[in-house]
Amino acid sequence: MKEKLAALHELQQQDSALARLQKDYAAVDHGLVEKEQFEKAKEAHQHAFDALHKATADLHDTELEQKSIEVKRSDFEKKLYSGSVRNPKELQAMQDEVTMLAKMRSTLDEKILATMDLIEVLKRTEAETKTIKDTVMSAYREKHEAYKLKSDGLVKEAKKLVSKRNKTAALIDPPLLKKYEILKSTKHGVGIAALEDGNACGGCKTAIPSNLLRQIKESATVQFCMNCGRIVCDLGKK
Repeated sequence: MKEKLAALHELQQQDSALARLQKDYAAVDHGLVEKEQFEKAKEAHQHAFDALHKATADLHDTELEQKSIEVKRSDFEKKLYSGSVRNPKELQAMQDEVTMLAKMRSTLDEKILATMDLIEVLKRTEAETKTIKDTVMSAYREKHEAYKLKSDGLVKEAKKLVSKRNKTAALIDPPLLKKYEILKSTKHGVGIAALEDGNACGGCKTAIPSNLLRQIKESATVQFCMNCGRIVCDLGKK
């Protein structure tokens, strides 16, 4: 029985180690803060990029409209000053059209200048937000790589430990293993404890009465702590 309890205690050590690994895995920094910062920086840069793209497209469209108006104005002026049109009403209508086109050209000129100024501002904003995005992205990648390295290491360690645990569990009688599993689930992950200082339960640290202590050391049956209910074993030499 002592050998079986020793194997069960070894299983407990492995289960406790697995529990610690699970706790460490859950505590690994996933880089969620850095990811959120990156998403915000990416969104800000995309907004700046889209604004710059729109302003550039608006400038292009306005310049095309300006050229079209200038062509029309030039055509009217040629007819107006060519001498081919002599009707006063027709001449006045053409003059009015030239005047209107000149005003439209002037308005477009002002719009083009304002759009060019806006583009310069947007270029700086786009460049600044891109720099921020790249910096934050680098920090996020670094944190993510660190997380992956740490988590992969913990998973690898856990797999090795699970393999050892399976081998240890195979050495234990099913009824005893089941009793241990039930206790472990109800006793904060600890189903069996070894004697400490020769006469205390390693689970609850309570001193064990001498008669029970003798049974733990000499009996061929499983003994339980009268205080916490855990299985108690003696790992000392016979």
